[in-house]
Amino acid sequence: MKKAIISIILCFMLVTTLSDTALAATNLGTLSCWYSDSDSIARWDKSSITVYTNKLNSNGSFYFSMGMFLGCGKWEDALGITISSSSYDTSAPIIFYGGTRDEVSAYADFTISSSTNGVTQRIQSVEGTWKYGNTSKTGMLISSAVGYIIDKNHTTDEYEKTCAHELGHALGWAGHSSNSSDIMYSSGSSVTSLTTRDSEHLSQVYK
Repeated sequence: MKKAIISIILCFMLVTTLSDTALAATNLGTLSCWYSDSDSIARWDKSSITVYTNKLNSNGSFYFSMGMFLGCGKWEDALGITISSSSYDTSAPIIFYGGTRDEVSAYADFTISSSTNGVTQRIQSVEGTWKYGNTSKTGMLISSAVGYIIDKNHTTDEYEKTCAHELGHALGWAGHSSNSSDIMYSSGSSVTSLTTRDSEHLSQVYK
């Protein structure tokens, strides 16, 4: 099957609570790799995370629920923590809504662009500083995250990629990869597997 790349930007936003300035100086350790265009990275202080998924319509060709389930499995394997997808646990720390732009806009407190495939917001605070070579990267601790997957005329592979990509942001990946074969690349595609770059970039702060 021909896999067409859709050049639609995948958006990501975050809300950061800055803690005491002394906290930013805390040395969190040394990183072995860096594949993001951002100077920060985040993580959850949990070994088990539930992701609540709410599909807002009955469109059978909108591959949201299965895409989120498969995305949780990909990142669970990569990070070595338990990540469960649930359509019942409304108190889960990560929440994702799936639907048309109009449907998800009713839940979002910001305007969703017509070009957006998905968007994720994190609530987080500064944990300290990671060292990578001669540079410093800001480490964040996440307290909650909410994301939105937009129902468009996409293939199942493209929805699966979008779900895994936005889950990556919800789990701590800040910014994007510059490699188009990565799940964490900034534009939509039919890539469905995490690459070594995707996995290693985020898993190193969960070890």
